[in-house]
Amino acid sequence: MKFMRTILTAFGILVAGSLAITPTANAQTGPAPAMPSVPSSSDLQGMAGDALSDAQSAVNGAVADALGYLPDIPGVSPAPAPAPAPSPAPQPAPRPSTGCSAQAKACINLTNQTAWLQSDGVITRGPVPMSSGRAGYETPAGLTRVTRKIIDEWSNAWDAPMPYSVYFSAGTAYPGDIGIAFHEGSPAVMSHGCIHLNHDDAVAFFNTLQVGDYVDVVA
Repeated sequence: MKFMRTILTAFGILVAGSLAITPTANAQTGPAPAMPSVPSSSDLQGMAGDALSDAQSAVNGAVADALGYLPDIPGVSPAPAPAPAPSPAPQPAPRPSTGCSAQAKACINLTNQTAWLQSDGVITRGPVPMSSGRAGYETPAGLTRVTRKIIDEWSNAWDAPMPYSVYFSAGTAYPGDIGIAFHEGSPAVMSHGCIHLNHDDAVAFFNTLQVGDYVDVVA
């Protein structure tokens, strides 16, 4: 309705302008009254231009107002494109199987003569070189537990030092503490059942392992 009223108003402006410049006949007899001055053609063009400009402005405003009242029509404006799906998070590379129990804090591989520390199955140190029991004194395989730690141990049976000893028996493969331990010693020399480690590795194993931690010995 507002749009139509605006159109009619603009039309009225145009008609009024034309009437204002149209001379009317005198109904009385006698000499015709003096005619009002007639605008020049340039004046008429200016008046007509102003009227048209006003009408066009009114029409534009009415159209804008009318469009403001139009309800949203589905499909008139294209919906924005959906955001691209996020890239999947990179998957960690699969860990190579070591054959060692994930619950173990330390692992020994008798075949490869290596040992390592781990946490939740993830290796944190190693594998490092080591030596296990020689023939007749083989280190038994199985899941065991740390039983005690002695930093300055001495082997009475073999009259030899055993620095940084971490004993691991009394597990499923060991019914009792049979004196097997990680300790500092040459990985080039086979032992009487213990696990020889280089100095730095022996220190790291001693500082990391605690009584009750699992140690898995894999054949």
